[in-house]
Amino acid sequence: MREAGGSLSARLARLRAWIRLHLLVDGLAALAAASLVLAVVQFSLDRWLRLSLDQRATLALAVTTAWLWLGYRWLLTPLLTPLPDATLARTVGRLLPRQRELLAAAVQLANRGRPPQPSQASAGPANEPGNVLAQAVVAEAEVAARSLRFHDVLHHGRVRRRASGLAGVALAATMACLVWPDPASTWWRRNWLMHEIAWPQQTRLHPVGFDQHDTRRAPLGSPLRIEADIEGRTPGAAVLTWWTASGRRGRGEMAVIGGRRLMVELGPLAEDVSFRISGGDERTRVFRVIAAPRPGLTRTLARITPPAYTGLEAQTIEQQTVFEMLAGSELELEAWMNKPVSHARFMRGDQPAADVTRTAADHLAVRLISPGSGTYWFAVVDYDGWEDERPVRFTLKVNPDEPPTVRLRATDASGVVTPAARCNVVLEARDDYGLSTVNVSMQKNDEPPVQIPVSGMRPGTREFGADVTLTPARLRAAPGDRVRVVAHAIDQEPAGPNEGHAEPLEWAVVSPEEFLAAMAQREAELRREFERLVGAQRSLRDALLRESGTLATGRPPSGLAQRLSSLARRQEGHAGRVSQLSNQFGRILAELRTNQVLRRADEIRIRDRVMGPLERLGGERMRQAAAQMSLLGAEGGAEAVMEADGLQQEILAEMRQILANMLEWEGFREAVALLQEIIGQQESVRSETLSALEGELNAILGLEEPAESEPPPPP
Repeated sequence: MREAGGSLSARLARLRAWIRLHLLVDGLAALAAASLVLAVVQFSLDRWLRLSLDQRATLALAVTTAWLWLGYRWLLTPLLTPLPDATLARTVGRLLPRQRELLAAAVQLANRGRPPQPSQASAGPANEPGNVLAQAVVAEAEVAARSLRFHDVLHHGRVRRRASGLAGVALAATMACLVWPDPASTWWRRNWLMHEIAWPQQTRLHPVGFDQHDTRRAPLGSPLRIEADIEGRTPGAAVLTWWTASGRRGRGEMAVIGGRRLMVELGPLAEDVSFRISGGDERTRVFRVIAAPRPGLTRTLARITPPAYTGLEAQTIEQQTVFEMLAGSELELEAWMNKPVSHARFMRGDQPAADVTRTAADHLAVRLISPGSGTYWFAVVDYDGWEDERPVRFTLKVNPDEPPTVRLRATDASGVVTPAARCNVVLEARDDYGLSTVNVSMQKNDEPPVQIPVSGMRPGTREFGADVTLTPARLRAAPGDRVRVVAHAIDQEPAGPNEGHAEPLEWAVVSPEEFLAAMAQREAELRREFERLVGAQRSLRDALLRESGTLATGRPPSGLAQRLSSLARRQEGHAGRVSQLSNQFGRILAELRTNQVLRRADEIRIRDRVMGPLERLGGERMRQAAAQMSLLGAEGGAEAVMEADGLQQEILAEMRQILANMLEWEGFREAVALLQEIIGQQESVRSETLSALEGELNAILGLEEPAESEPPPPP
């Protein structure tokens, strides 16, 4: 049976080999076609999109993966699939429709009759009835299959077509390489060897300023200009197509500059922009402009340290650009930027003002010792090479340490004093940052000044006040001399102390008689002013009587209340003038006391007969009259009118009495002055008579020639 089945198995083995050959051709043809499609797709994508290196590597990996999967699916899997004899027998059995089962059984019996193992050699005799039957079946099947051509089950036409297709693919690839060697070589080198070479074409456009990743940074808000260099033939027209992530897009025709460069303006840059350029046979890959802010300040912190002599603490200020400081102060300024910067300078005008310390890439610090007034700013450059086009300006106002303020005020002395005067002077000195010394001096005529000690002054005091008593007798001043009082103060500024001077006091030294005459003249002026005030008060009463006459009729005219209010204001003004006169008489009294010429009678007269009545008149009576006038329009009636007029008569009576007191004393003063003049003349006659008698006596005694002398004037 083994010999009978061997012929059938050999024919099936040859059929198996032919089937695997057909599967190989079929798989190679399909794989070649798929490889051609993948190559064309890869070629087209790279040729059209100008893929970058990483994109080409990704695409090559994808193509390789697809090719391996297709090879496994279409080539290896069919070739490795088992083809047992039983399966082949059933396939061949299609040629023997009536004896299909006979051929399959014969193949199965033939396989069962393979050589036994040594341990099975005596399993049974060869001529057992079962073996004989199997041999008969196998022999019958071989006889039936002798007339069959096993190869007829194969699709020879399909194999020829697949082989032709495989050859066609190979021929097409060969022809493409021969006809377009440069594109084919470029495709191979770019996509499989990963070389950075360009596709062959007549026009090449190279955007200017972009890195190897086809990106470029541009300042946010600045006009965006895209330029591209032309290599090869200049295109007749070039169009830039742009779009943004927010959905904005547009196109712009690029202008040719100098025949070798393209340029287009896209306006202020608000966000990232992607674009490509098309011109001639060039269609660039996608380039991207990244919008980035220019460098700028986001926060500032200033620390102003005043000079040590002021004793003031340092001041810290945030988010401020105008600083006011004392000369000699120290300014420390910190600034935080919105991004790291590569260079930074602190400028004043066009010149560097100080060195900048970068504590961090975006943190700047500068220190100015005794800066001057002006405008300062940070000139910064970031790592993109961009400058801050609108730098923050810092304005420094440096104020000098002003000299101390000094005031001298004589409380009870005017421009004339007697030699025995004791003048009280109020000294006030002030400096914002502390006084060092305060001095007062007196000077007679052109003689050297004499320092007057001032007690209570301590260095560092910001405000100082003292009452100083000064007398011309200290300088031995006599009538006819002039005394000048000067005060000055010095502050603590170490660079150069400032000195402040008060307005000097100038005093003319006069005799007591001359001083009393001057005071009498001032009293006369005050008396004349009071006389004018009496006349004004009389006029006020007349106006009140006219208005009161209309009020008594019971039908007050329109505007009466306003006129009465105006009269009340006039009365208030008279009260103020009376109070001023009282104060001026009080000053005369104080000056008489200061100059040591005040007599008891003068003090009683001025204080009790002039000042006291004036104070009561201006402080009570006249203000009461003003209030009564204001209410007169509301109360009305003859009784109110009579009361208001009675008060006016009382005021005028008091004023006439005060004026009489002034005139009475003024007459007394004139009599006293005349008597003093007569006494002075008598003293002069007596002195001249004695001199004449002495001269005649000397002549009689022969001591000297008698001198002619005029007779003494009559007394």
